[in-house]
Amino acid sequence: LKPDNIMVAGDASGELSVKVLDFGLSKLVDAKLGASMMTQTGRILGTPRYMAPEQWEGSDVDHRIDIYAMGLVLYELLTGAQPYSSTTVHEALMRSTTDPVPSLFDRKPDLAIPEELDDIVRRAMAKRREDRFASATEMREALEALDITSPSARRSTAGASRATRRTAATRRPRSESRAESPRSKLPLLVGGVAGVLLLGVGGWSLFRSSEAKQKVWPRLVLKPAEERSDAERSYLAELERARTSLRENRPDEAMAAVERARRMPCADAEAWFVRALIYRAKHDDATALLDFQEAARRDASYAEAVSEIGWVLFDRDEIEKAKAKFEAASALDSGAPGAAIGLAHIALRSGDRAAARKRLDAVDRNTEVSRVQVRLGRGLLALGDVDAAIVAFRSAKRSDSLDWRAHAGLGEALASKSEATEAEAALHEAIRLQPAAFDARVLLATLLVEAKKWPEAKAVVDQGLTQRSDSARLQALRGVLSHGMGDDDGAIQALQAAVERDGKDVAALLLLGTLLQKKGQLDAAIERYTAVQSMDVENYTAALNFGLCLIGKQKFRDAAIKLDYAIRIDDTRAYAHLARGIVAMEYLGENQVAVRAFKRYRELGGTDQRVAGWLKRLGGD
Repeated sequence: LKPDNIMVAGDASGELSVKVLDFGLSKLVDAKLGASMMTQTGRILGTPRYMAPEQWEGSDVDHRIDIYAMGLVLYELLTGAQPYSSTTVHEALMRSTTDPVPSLFDRKPDLAIPEELDDIVRRAMAKRREDRFASATEMREALEALDITSPSARRSTAGASRATRRTAATRRPRSESRAESPRSKLPLLVGGVAGVLLLGVGGWSLFRSSEAKQKVWPRLVLKPAEERSDAERSYLAELERARTSLRENRPDEAMAAVERARRMPCADAEAWFVRALIYRAKHDDATALLDFQEAARRDASYAEAVSEIGWVLFDRDEIEKAKAKFEAASALDSGAPGAAIGLAHIALRSGDRAAARKRLDAVDRNTEVSRVQVRLGRGLLALGDVDAAIVAFRSAKRSDSLDWRAHAGLGEALASKSEATEAEAALHEAIRLQPAAFDARVLLATLLVEAKKWPEAKAVVDQGLTQRSDSARLQALRGVLSHGMGDDDGAIQALQAAVERDGKDVAALLLLGTLLQKKGQLDAAIERYTAVQSMDVENYTAALNFGLCLIGKQKFRDAAIKLDYAIRIDDTRAYAHLARGIVAMEYLGENQVAVRAFKRYRELGGTDQRVAGWLKRLGGD
């Protein structure tokens, strides 16, 4: 219920009656009359303004939401103003759920009405539905029981002049009072409101089961195909062409199709929604956000549009704003999967894995929207539920085989299970569908480097660096594959570029240190190992190689300390024991230390043939 849906009509005899109209029919009436109680902007904001608090909160609703709306309508009829002044839907939401229920007399102190009517309106507008009238009949009876021929005494105190004016108004002759006082309209108002309650609230089930021919669909895509006009079918066909072009990575063709659709007279929220998806694909999130917002304004029930607003904000790291949008989408549709998944991702961001798991477990896995399945897969992958993530990504592929994100996600999930061959195939397909899929390219390059498929890896890395020459990860991979292909100079150059951009890449620092050490640049190598140990104090390789560099610099006591530290980190690595034995035997004269080190080396499977002779010489064999 809202003012747009309540009409006062007169018959040939002049009798007036109040009618509740279907929303769509009321729009047609407005168009014919050339006037409306609301501006177009007001109409967009209208439906949310008349929603009860439990609707905003996403709770189960019943007929009492219409009792709440009727209270708001009565308030406006009597005061000419809305109870919760606001300029935005968000502000209206906040005030309607937090501000005390206002009195009619707060807005219009001189209002000449029975005080009992103020009580009725405030009860209807109660924030808790349990505090409202239990039924339409109860509210109607309360209205009909009002004595509208004489005013009630106000319980609140009022100024003397105001009381005098009110008393004078009530003592006028009835004809004069009807002509000049708002109280003269009370009989029509009360009778009309009672009728509205019977139709609007008492007919709760009737209006929700009305014939399809009476229903006005919020978006044409929801309208049964057999009921669509030729123009509507053409409109939806253009939108489908836009979606297909977008899936096939032809954003310009998609944009042309959606613009043709938007110019049609029957264009609705769906056109703005599809255009927003195109802008997202073009990485223009600012414009996409505006279009998603416009779609949500054109259809206040469009939960998916509100959810997508949340995803844009989430991707921009505006987490609190994103959370508010996901919650608003859930309030519009408690089963909206995009909103639930969004809230799960926010829980993951905050480290609340239990809450994230609960959210994802509640998601309907049968959705056919590929991007929703991809986001579900991402959430499951972040939780470590790789098998479930694979199922989600494969479902996304079935829904849309051209969705490169589905292939990329599947490749990542398979890679985490060490299923490299299938992972490579999925990532190759993602890149074929979307050459700009940078993260997929980096992961594919990583798999190829690990598999020592050097030429293939080089092609993938080089193409990636043409997209982002400043990528530290790709520079590091180029260093690894250059080393694998025997080009240590090229490897050092690439690795230096990588660590300059990302000084926390431990693997790149270790390999760079090893190559510098191999070339005799011991101080430069030590600098890299020191950087590693500053981030990972128990890194065995850094400690071992640091000790070997110190041997090369003839700092044998310092070398022994570093080698002992490496052994404490991991006593099962044979080479550290071998190096420690040599330092003890050749440079420090610690024969017993050398014997223990060489014996441990042999226990661990060391195969250096010289050790047997050294032990014999030291008397340890």
